Amino acid sequence: MKTAGRKITNALSALRDRGVVRTNILVFLLSAAALLLLFALVSLGVRMVYNYTYDGEYYAITTEAFPELLEDDFASLQAGRSELDFVVFDENGECLYATDETMASGYRAEDAMFIGEYDEETYWNVAETVDGDDKKYYVTKYKINYEDDEDYYLGSAILDADYTVLESDILTPGQQITWQQIDIMMESYASGQLYKYSYTNADGAQRLLFYTEYDMEYLYNEQNSQARRASGLLYLLFFVLAVAIVILQAFWTRRVTRRYLKPLDEAITAYGSGQRADIDEKDLAVEFRPVASNFNKLMDRLDAANAEKDRVYEERQRVIADVSHDLRTPLTVIQGYSQAFLEGRVPEDKESQYMGTIHEKSVQSADMINMLFDYTKMEHPDFAPDRQPVDLTEVTLEYLTGKKEELIGQGDGLVWALPEHPVMYACDLRLLYRLYDNLIGNAAKHNEPGTTIYFTLEERRFDIRITIADNGKGLPEELKKTLFNPFVTGNRARTSGGGTGLGMTIAKRIVDLHGGSIRLVDPPEEGKATEFEIIFHKGDPQWA
Repeated sequence: MKTAGRKITNALSALRDRGVVRTNILVFLLSAAALLLLFALVSLGVRMVYNYTYDGEYYAITTEAFPELLEDDFASLQAGRSELDFVVFDENGECLYATDETMASGYRAEDAMFIGEYDEETYWNVAETVDGDDKKYYVTKYKINYEDDEDYYLGSAILDADYTVLESDILTPGQQITWQQIDIMMESYASGQLYKYSYTNADGAQRLLFYTEYDMEYLYNEQNSQARRASGLLYLLFFVLAVAIVILQAFWTRRVTRRYLKPLDEAITAYGSGQRADIDEKDLAVEFRPVASNFNKLMDRLDAANAEKDRVYEERQRVIADVSHDLRTPLTVIQGYSQAFLEGRVPEDKESQYMGTIHEKSVQSADMINMLFDYTKMEHPDFAPDRQPVDLTEVTLEYLTGKKEELIGQGDGLVWALPEHPVMYACDLRLLYRLYDNLIGNAAKHNEPGTTIYFTLEERRFDIRITIADNGKGLPEELKKTLFNPFVTGNRARTSGGGTGLGMTIAKRIVDLHGGSIRLVDPPEEGKATEFEIIFHKGDPQWA
């Protein structure tokens, strides 16, 4: 036993040096080849089972499947097939044979025009209308089309109350239709839809045969059950053997891989416990040895990432607390003023002032909540903008015209330069206006009154360039690198979200969702203090 154990250990060591992963891949490929070969053999066996089981005679009644028809030996055809219902007519329309009285008395050779062949795929539609004492029947014939689910119209007829053809492009006007033929067209036969089959017997005489769909389905189901049972046994055998192969292959892979990944696993486990562990490369298989040399670097990156995560979490918690505080202030004002109205403590000459304050504070609160909602929504992986082709020149001009009045009321100016021709681009118009609002709103909010805001739209060969700038006080140097980071608030960034620190983050996200880029131009164009450049690329035909 000890000798055998040493041999296994030496073999595993040799595999480790030669490449355990490559060995496992080879074992996997051999197992996969065995499974494919086994599946091919089982599939061949199943096909042979079905070919043996189905002799083809039960899909439709034909002279090939039922040679008794050629000899007019209808009794032999029915013998052993008691479920068959059929009737046969000669060339003069006389009934030669019927399986029962219902088939003999229920159908005539003249009914053939209302009965389709097995593979004809046609059907009739009969609709009854009553207008006072005037009753009519509208009959339409269609051909089923399985490819595009649009059935083809073949013709129609209008019948009076006595089933006489009044108008038709498929029946003879004046032709008298029987109620049995109406029933045939409405497929009311209890055993299923009727089919017809015309053939010439061995003596050259013409024959016409009617039979029902139920006959074929009954016999088909019988044979299908036999084939399913036989094929089920073959697939069960395949499943058992396949499971055995997979278990053996998995056992081998697990044993070899776990043995030589154990040092790496121990190091990772130690790190999870807050301890650092070094890995000896010689203890790993040759494919995993580069992992050992990079493990310590990975640990350093994880430590740095955890520290950054903690910092972001603390920053986010602080911002949430700030937002909560900012929301509490306007909500407290709204609550107090509304309570004063309810208690009748507001002087008449102050009512307008109070109502204006309530409105102003509610708008401020709504803006902050909307900013947080939009940020959360756009950061969701499933969020997608509703992009539609628009004329950027037209929609931007419409936006800027309305915005200019608002800025003039605040003591600021707005100057723009737009192309004189349409600039087409697929974008979400609501998000585009939000982008404009954030950038222009920031410029107005974080500068003194009298600031001029500059807007330029330019169509170039491969892209569309938008610049939004102002001649205000500019940005501190320490904020330029973190300008687009989320939750940068207060005096650390220019935001338009009422203190949420998300205005510039949302602006960047909107541009990203449209396949573009945004950056702070540093230094800005001469005469400008702050300048942002947005690029929308026209190269993608899906959006251009």
